Amino acid sequence: NLQLTPQELKILKECQQNAVSQRGLPAAAVSFGGVYYFMKTGKITTRNPLVLMSSAITGFLIGTMSYRSVCMEKLLALPESTLKERILQAQGKRPQV
Repeated sequence: NLQLTPQELKILKECQQNAVSQRGLPAAAVSFGGVYYFMKTGKITTRNPLVLMSSAITGFLIGTMSYRSVCMEKLLALPESTLKERILQAQGKRPQV
């Protein structure tokens, strides 16, 4: 069982909020807007609203996942972190002593 430190919890919460607000929602909006534009100009012939919804969801997922590396850097920068040790072990690296 992994016990997270208050610093780790703070960073994880920040990462979750930033991933959504800085990457997920903008990517969803761009994806939705792009598909909507192509539908209006006739480059995409379907008028199915599921196409718009799925493009927004896909953009949101890709946007939030793209923030992962930023979160990893923040976690790895912590001086004493059990989560840092787990991340380094998963990457096959040795934690610095």
